[in-house]
Amino acid sequence: MIPKFKMRWILVGIILFLLGYAGFFFNYHLVYAGIVENVTIQSSDSQLEGVLVKPDTLGPHPGIVLLHGSGSNQTSGKWYYRIHTNVYLRQGFAVLSYDKRGSGNSNIDYRTVTFQDLVHDGVAAVNFLRSRADIIPDQIGLLGVSESGWLTPEIAERAGDIAFIVNRVSPPLPWRTTVLFEFKNELLDEGYSGTELDKILQLQNRMWQFYIDAAANETVSNGSERETINAILADTQARPGGEAVFGDALSDYDAKEYSARASKYSYDPYPFLEEIDTPMLYILAGEDVNVPFDQSVALLEELKYKHKKNITIESYSEADHYLYRWDWLPIEGLYVPGYLDLIGIWAAEQIEQE
Repeated sequence: MIPKFKMRWILVGIILFLLGYAGFFFNYHLVYAGIVENVTIQSSDSQLEGVLVKPDTLGPHPGIVLLHGSGSNQTSGKWYYRIHTNVYLRQGFAVLSYDKRGSGNSNIDYRTVTFQDLVHDGVAAVNFLRSRADIIPDQIGLLGVSESGWLTPEIAERAGDIAFIVNRVSPPLPWRTTVLFEFKNELLDEGYSGTELDKILQLQNRMWQFYIDAAANETVSNGSERETINAILADTQARPGGEAVFGDALSDYDAKEYSARASKYSYDPYPFLEEIDTPMLYILAGEDVNVPFDQSVALLEELKYKHKKNITIESYSEADHYLYRWDWLPIEGLYVPGYLDLIGIWAAEQIEQE
């Protein structure tokens, strides 16, 4: 049995170790390891606030643009942007992150933001870096995260001469294929199965198609299809647990909101994946319930081997969509082992090969 005074010193030692590690962790991962400049990016009708961080070495530097996950509230100061910024700074990159349209101080309603808007913003960010004397204009890459990984191939095609793309847990598949997979997993968790599951999935697809059709033709928005879908929705809502599956009804017609919905629901990155010859690194997670792992790998391998695309596929078989080391303790920086080294070293290698 350990004496009480020794136990106290052991506890003190453990506490001091944890405090020391926390201090090291915070400083290494979350304090920018370079020169920080607040910037403004002009993108069509909007100004996007951002942060450009450069290495403490003489330039010019290669650059990388960090893009966003789904939803609003994606601002450049969040901890995961800081972690990824430091990864690339230590490889010699200048790193640009910016507030997603509809986030931060933006006065734009996120519900009206289209995928085309987000592509324009990504191209504007690339052009902003190219306009600077301290950036090497033909050595700029993109980091796509989840949703933005749909868009990186189009951004690369429209911006031209992108040095590389890193797509983290990002789908190469159509939006509807991907999100239907995600929705199905949610329903399975709720206990749906068999014919009931199939009917709900069919209804969801029908709703997405309604928004696409109504965005293209306003008369559809108040036609018989709306009445039919709303009747099915009401019946679904009346069943036990049905209120958790869908909203009460299709949203009222609003041209901007419907256009935004249609831009997402109909999106497919494949034409741009076929078009570009940019080196790409796709990082996928075997336990991902948001992005279909097997389908994504199959499509990427087809592009790589059949269409001779320069694609590197890396997967973490036991990781989920967030690539955290421990699901129950998603502390900043605790990604699966090797991930942060991979994204930095691979990007640096693409620059060296040019």
